[in-house]
Amino acid sequence: MTPRKHSPLSRAILLAAACAFLPAAPLPFHPAAGFSAGGDGLQPADLDFLDAALRVCSAPLDDFSPLKIGARGFVSTGDPGYRNTIAFLAYSLFNLHALTPAYHAPYRNCIDSLIRRMERPETTEYWRALNLDGDPALNHNLMYRAHLSLMYGLFQFVFGDARHEESFKRVTAGIYEEVKQSPAGAVNSIPEHVFVHPLAVAMLSFFVHDSLFGTNYSDVNDAVMEWIDANATRAGTLLLDADRDAPPCRTAPLDAIPGFSNALSIVFLDGIPDLRDHALKMYRQFRDAFVVEADPVTYVRGSPGEGICHVSTLFGVLAARAMGDEETFERLSRSRNAVLASLIEASKTQGDAAPLTPGEPLLRVLLSSFDSFIGWHEIIQRRAAQTPGQPYLGEIAGATSRVLDAAYVPPEKILRVRLVLERGTDLTILNVAPGAVYETWLDETHASFSVRSETLVVPVPAGTHTLLIRFTE
Repeated sequence: MTPRKHSPLSRAILLAAACAFLPAAPLPFHPAAGFSAGGDGLQPADLDFLDAALRVCSAPLDDFSPLKIGARGFVSTGDPGYRNTIAFLAYSLFNLHALTPAYHAPYRNCIDSLIRRMERPETTEYWRALNLDGDPALNHNLMYRAHLSLMYGLFQFVFGDARHEESFKRVTAGIYEEVKQSPAGAVNSIPEHVFVHPLAVAMLSFFVHDSLFGTNYSDVNDAVMEWIDANATRAGTLLLDADRDAPPCRTAPLDAIPGFSNALSIVFLDGIPDLRDHALKMYRQFRDAFVVEADPVTYVRGSPGEGICHVSTLFGVLAARAMGDEETFERLSRSRNAVLASLIEASKTQGDAAPLTPGEPLLRVLLSSFDSFIGWHEIIQRRAAQTPGQPYLGEIAGATSRVLDAAYVPPEKILRVRLVLERGTDLTILNVAPGAVYETWLDETHASFSVRSETLVVPVPAGTHTLLIRFTE
């Protein structure tokens, strides 16, 4: 039989079919792809906030003067609001760490310092100022203990550092038992007052505890949400209501400012997987009822039908960002400077009666850091996606530096660092597998080495640089 002849086209088709069954050769690595990989990185406002937070954390633990943000603080006359200032400083640092997840030291060290301040009696001095009875660290004080619990838990969840584990377990178990034993399914934020946003903080802490230790603390969430629906919401909505006898926004405690309470509750509920849909529905109703577009600012009402509320507007920025509503976020963010200017002017004329007095830079940079907020769900998901074996940048000692971006990209096994150094130093990369083989690029200058320990040291000169390390084995 005469062999069958194939045309050039049929030979090409047969060759392509045969190649389809062969293993694909790996594509060559191109450093340009690595230089574009990595995290979101920090913006100038983030760096300003980080500098301010590090200054606070470098002060002696008993020096609370850097934490004063105004005559009234966040809650009521006579309350310096330390617990809120400390907690939101820590939350903003956790957020920035999520943007530079392969650089732990400054965030871990500063948050540890904030936790230790949270534990001090100065933080609960408002208890005496409000003439409340009992021990503020034990019960009937969820507005303090929920934040403390979440700070403990996130510290271990994010950094893998168990130094606060026993305290986290003790405080969180106490809150859980209090919720579980309450016939209403809710606990007091202060005696005889239940505010909803501390309940949201507590439920997020339950989720973190369950994730770390395999507990089932989140099983009380349904009872808590049923209590909120029956006792704290406007009829036919998911929105939190307020005591209508209390004056909205100006001099009332924050439980009488539903614009603030709704915004903050949405932010923390978003971090709880089973309650994310609830948070999104609640946000859509919140935007329709509370967010007002006006000239020259877009603002958030204190209560439906009321005018601008400064506190509600400032925290509405967080809610919009957490829910991915970039249009509303951009409008509210642009309004923040006008809101702050109004508050500062009020502090000059009203003194202690002003709603909020951000005369110190700390509050301004803290609120500016809200622009980079990615939401608790995203922060937790990014951390959950990391593995204990990933390399990370060690603490930079003896050199003035700003780390703009540090991220490990698992599929490509790339560690990417962008930083500014005032003088040259050795960068230490930790958690490197013994005997690892890697390639480095510093601003596209290539070198190749082999490392035989769990520490890798790379000399970097002064200036602005991008360091790329690709682990090949």
